[in-house]
Amino acid sequence: MCSKIYLNYNMKKLKSILFILIFMCINYINAQTLILQKEVAHEGGVNTISLSNDGVTLLSGGNDTKTYLWNIKTFEKLKGALKHNEKVTAVAISENNKFYISGSSDSRIRFFDLELNLPTRILSEHTAEITKLAINPINSFFASASKDNSIKIWDNTKSKSSLFTLKGHQNEITGLSFSPDGKILISISLDNTLKVWDANTGELKQNLEIDLKGLTAFTYSTDKKYVFVGGNNGKVLVVDGTNFTKIKELNGFKSEIKTLAVSGDGQFLAIAGKDKNVFIFNIESGKIVNNFSAHEQEITDLAFNQQGDVLITAGLDGFIKTWNVKNLNIGTKQFVKSENEHIIVSSNFELKDENQNGIIEPSEKTYLQFNIQNDGKTPAINALAKLNLVNPNTYIKFDKDIVIGNIEAGKKQTVKIPLIVSPDLQVSSNSFNLNILDANKDNVEPLKLNFQTSSAKGYSYIKVDDYQFTSATGKAEIGAPISLKLKLKNISKGIAKDIKVNFILPDKVLAVNKLTEFIATISPEEVKEVHLEFYAEKSFTSSEIKIEVDIQGAAFSNTKEVEISLKLNEKLPNSLQKEPNEIANVYDKTSIKHTSKTEDVDFTIPTKLNNGKFYALIIGVSNYEDKSISTLDKPISDAIALQTVLTSYYSFENEKVKVLKNPTRKDIFKEFTALQAISKEDNLLVFFAGHGYYNPKELQGYWLPTDAEKSDPANWISNSDIKDRLRGIESKHTLLISDACFSGGLFKTRKAFEDANHAINEVYKLPSRKAMTSGTLTEVPDKSVFIEFLIKRLQSNTEKYLSSQKLFSSMQEAIINNSSVIPQWGTITDTGDEGGDFIFIKK
Repeated sequence: MCSKIYLNYNMKKLKSILFILIFMCINYINAQTLILQKEVAHEGGVNTISLSNDGVTLLSGGNDTKTYLWNIKTFEKLKGALKHNEKVTAVAISENNKFYISGSSDSRIRFFDLELNLPTRILSEHTAEITKLAINPINSFFASASKDNSIKIWDNTKSKSSLFTLKGHQNEITGLSFSPDGKILISISLDNTLKVWDANTGELKQNLEIDLKGLTAFTYSTDKKYVFVGGNNGKVLVVDGTNFTKIKELNGFKSEIKTLAVSGDGQFLAIAGKDKNVFIFNIESGKIVNNFSAHEQEITDLAFNQQGDVLITAGLDGFIKTWNVKNLNIGTKQFVKSENEHIIVSSNFELKDENQNGIIEPSEKTYLQFNIQNDGKTPAINALAKLNLVNPNTYIKFDKDIVIGNIEAGKKQTVKIPLIVSPDLQVSSNSFNLNILDANKDNVEPLKLNFQTSSAKGYSYIKVDDYQFTSATGKAEIGAPISLKLKLKNISKGIAKDIKVNFILPDKVLAVNKLTEFIATISPEEVKEVHLEFYAEKSFTSSEIKIEVDIQGAAFSNTKEVEISLKLNEKLPNSLQKEPNEIANVYDKTSIKHTSKTEDVDFTIPTKLNNGKFYALIIGVSNYEDKSISTLDKPISDAIALQTVLTSYYSFENEKVKVLKNPTRKDIFKEFTALQAISKEDNLLVFFAGHGYYNPKELQGYWLPTDAEKSDPANWISNSDIKDRLRGIESKHTLLISDACFSGGLFKTRKAFEDANHAINEVYKLPSRKAMTSGTLTEVPDKSVFIEFLIKRLQSNTEKYLSSQKLFSSMQEAIINNSSVIPQWGTITDTGDEGGDFIFIKK
């Protein structure tokens, strides 16, 4: 009897254990693996999240009145946060990752520009709490819904006024979304209606009555196939995404639904709400494939990433969590198909480096940039750039897959790809390959960019920068001591160490005390001098002494290209440049004759003429904050081209040439003020390319900086402003070159070349304030023939000295023959011109 009782007892115990084990196994199978979590992401709870299109950045808003950006892989907090006066109730990040918006119970919407990393506007037309926000994936316009039962549509400019208001809901709006093709906007409400609006006009297209005891959550599949609507009764209705007919119900969630998310491949729907659990449904079968407890309090929002391997949840417990959903085997993200042809064109694939020398270096910020344009009639969906190195290495890191997003028909985007360069970078050359495709698999012609890298470790380049000979008589004579002063410059980035300079003399020419000089270090850009004393023996029979220089310890030098020589019984050369306007010899008081190659004129150039330094302020404005002012393609590239030719061919040092790209009025005036520090012996060139305007009533021309507004001249820069700024700069010579519409208003037009035969030295003696412009009081085209010929003439010029008047003369006829504009050259009146001219001096 006892044995039987004992056996029965053990059988009951075994059944209990088995039941517990089975229960645990079921729950283990259903449990989802937690990857990462952020505790107290927001004090008081997280209300809303939005995931970037590339799945890397998460935007969140909470009861603590704040918004944050997170790196979803690490939960590192990123720069760029907005704060409201009350709790944040809605957030959305744009498809192209260029901006985000946030709404609050304070009834305001705030706009944050992610490229500028600045908040740029506050929108305050709603009169009650913002409940939902949605951004059009095609044109980046956005919609807002409020407890005032209205929906407003806004553009993505700086305007603080909505485009139009949608009214019709009788209760709080709880869901809002644009269709994947951007054509319609759908809203749901606690009034049990789903409304379909035309996104471009605001017209109500359809109104569906759906009784789920109040509609509380809504989402759209990325291929536009399904619309999902959740309600207070825990049910989800699946609706056709095209004709909005009801397809089926998904049942099994037992509490109020607060949020829905559909996987990229359209197979799975995640549901969450007040019961703190996440349920994942197979949409086709309608069955629950997984459910798990995710938070300690109500789940407020969730999202699948584009790759389909992560689900993100947020809750009132303050946590944001990422969950591994690889077990679902989510497929490739599906996209809406274009109805008609779209044509993607990519261009201007280029390297942008901080010092603009075109070489990738570890010490500077560097990125790649290219333009992508849709020349078709329908949007390009989910454009993706794939970047790779032809010869892979570990020294340069970058994102290989760059999500560009959707591109509206007829629109262009500029894409930037940052490069992370290792300090261990090796000197070499390489190439980037760029391939672009979109969701409809339309490949674009690949782009290739060749580049060079430079190591931070060394590879020194010592340049023979200049030299000077001196002697007691100012000439080279047999048996008389001659001194050579050699200037060496380190033009590389690193410190040059243990440099040995060897002088090699001809036979019968002897050094007085040494043939070698040692230099321990030469810092970047530093100039060191070495000296040689020598004489020619009486037995030396040649008429010329040639001295060779050998530099050891540097990876590179220019000694093979440098010829250092002097002729016997003639005055001593004193410069590698052989500039006739410098002192030919400390004892020689004579002048040097110079004859122009194109003019039958004989100048006399004083040997002690002081050229002064050459400064340039180069301004290019291509983009305007006021979108009603058209974008220009060429000004910035023209500005950079001019900078290159000035520093490569003429006496403009890199550090004295400032390039302003898309500057504001304040930026330009700040640089003009800084130029007031240059001396009365210096030379200044100012260049402007961008939009211009002429007011016939004021008889006044204007430059338009990037912050100019078409309807408000407050930020325009008038010709009077320019003259005032130039008047305050005491340079000896100033040349203003303007390639803008109506730029001829800078001076009273006069006949050009009336004094072209003045000698260079005479016009250089007198102060000048000259200008050349691309046109008169007329419009000029974006593609500038004026700049094209300006660059060509400066590059092809073979004369040592070139006046601005002669430069203009050389290109005037060509410009007129190849365009509809008539360029101008003349004096800027009332700025201190005394009849001189600006002289370009070749290196």
